[in-house]
Amino acid sequence: MTYQFHHITLRVSDLERSRRFYEGVLGLRVDQDFPGEKLRFRLGGTSTSLVLHPALPGTPSGDRFTEARIGLDHIAIGVAVGEVARLADVLAANEVQTVE
Repeated sequence: MTYQFHHITLRVSDLERSRRFYEGVLGLRVDQDFPGEKLRFRLGGTSTSLVLHPALPGTPSGDRFTEARIGLDHIAIGVAVGEVARLADVLAANEVQTVE
């Protein structure tokens, strides 16, 4: 049996700010937009997508992701050789903080 990811869903603190990052900085294409409710981006030419939802009601103000909690630790996505260096340049050009 062959497995592949269909989609990854993330809760974000600010849907429009996240859209500016994923669409404007990373260049992902929005293929589904429900304003204030959900954004879906296709990952490359695949059927895999990244889905963003706003925080649920009752989420504490200023809540941040931490891999120290039970649940998601990280997601790794394979890219072509050289793409990481190109992406690092794009992030730097857009003044996005990164961790080395």
